[in-house]
Parts: sequence; structure tokens; C-alpha cells
Amino acid sequence: MQSKRFWPVKAELGNTWTHLGGTLFALSSIWLVWLAADVSWQMAFGVVCFLVGMFFMFLSSTIYHWVREGRLKDALRKCDHISIYVMIACSYTPILIGVVGGWLGWLVFALQWTVVLVGAFYKIFALGRWPRLSLAIYLIMGWSIIFFAEPVIRALKPATLWLLLAEGIAYTAGTYFFAHDDRPHYHAIWHVFVLLGALAHWAVVLTLLL
Repeated sequence: MQSKRFWPVKAELGNTWTHLGGTLFALSSIWLVWLAADVSWQMAFGVVCFLVGMFFMFLSSTIYHWVREGRLKDALRKCDHISIYVMIACSYTPILIGVVGGWLGWLVFALQWTVVLVGAFYKIFALGRWPRLSLAIYLIMGWSIIFFAEPVIRALKPATLWLLLAEGIAYTAGTYFFAHDDRPHYHAIWHVFVLLGALAHWAVVLTLLL
């Protein structure tokens, strides 16, 4: 498995437009900060972190796919891949410190962000090497909730739990297309699954605030 560096111009248009929509949606979600004013600082911080992570991921992807080949695109590719680590950790933040809390929440929070730093180092200096390992890390980070599922299940409403499950399924199903994106349109399909996963987590955050 090897994620492609570049795609044909027509394919890149699809890759760009799919996540431009995500970028605009992330920007339009700033009003969630207003709702967060009525919750604990931990939850408010988690909500802001998620919104920033979502915006960063979609914007990084949009710019990377929009730019033509060259050194800038190489640098943007690294940023695009790093933003996936950031988005996963940012998505977990409201759950970990706003819902789980205590030593367990903060411990997993620290572990998630440690993986982000290690992953960023790997992407900067060894992008393209061990792609299966990189994908495995994405999946392990994303599904790490199973290791502290009990307090999450106790604390969250059934609707929120179903949304979390839908999010995980969307992201995981999308990795098939990410892993085989040398095929026509597969990378754009991967983008659609990322959009679905992000929208599901956006709905999770909304239920935490209401």
C-alpha cells in the first residue's frame, strides 16, 4: 500500500472540492463556541480543540490538493498527513477531558498528543516509508476508546454513543479507499468518508453541549 503523491488534474479537482466543503463547514461551526460558554472549561476547551483540528485538517487537505507539483506540494503533503493525527487527537479531547476526566482522561489525552508529536516527526522525516504502519497508527488512535469505554458508556446518552460508533465506522471504511488510492477516484471517495466521520463527530460534540 502506498498513498500517491500526486493525482491527475481532474482527480485533484475532486480531491480539492470535497474537502473545501469540509473547510467551509468547519468555519461555519464557530457558533458552537457560543454554546460552549455554558459548560465546564474542560468541555469548552475540548470543543474549541475539535473545531480547530477539523478546520486544520480540511484546510491542509484542500490546499495540498489544490497546489500543483513542486516543493510546496511536497511540504503540504506532509502537513496534510500530520493533520490526520491532529484531527484524531482533537476529536478525542472533549471526550477525554470533558467527559472521562480524572487521571484516566488526562493520561489518554497525554498519550494521544504524544502520538501526534511522534507521528509528525515521522511524517516530516520519513514520509512514504512504512505506509501500513502509518495507517495502523491512525486506526489504533481512532479506536483507542475501547480501552476506556466503560466510563464513556456510563456518561454519554445513547444517541451520542451511536454517533461515535457511526463515526468510527465511517473513518474505518474509508481507510480501504485511502489504502488503494492509486485507483481512479478512490482518494476522493476517501475524502467523502472523512467528511462523514467529521460530521458524525460534530454531531457528537453538539449533543455534549445541549
